[in-house]
Amino acid sequence: MKEMTISLKGLTCANCAGKIEKAVGEMPETKEAEINLLKQEMRLVPVAEADRTKLLEKVTETVHKYESDVEVSLVEKKKPQGEMTIS
Repeated sequence: MKEMTISLKGLTCANCAGKIEKAVGEMPETKEAEINLLKQEMRLVPVAEADRTKLLEKVTETVHKYESDVEVSLVEKKKPQGEMTIS
């Protein structure tokens, strides 16, 4: 399944980030979870049959157990634009 990038706006505590990363990584719906604290983002690889909407809800609940003020949202990746040709 395609990986997800989740914004964790307001997450600044390295200790909390480690706990969140561990808890989300151990969920049965995930294969892998990795937090980049500087970007305030989580890269998440769900298992093939995972429902992405429900997974985002579970991730949000988990994040809020440790950091209730963090804003959790899915980052939509922009498609690369084609090269422009000038004639």
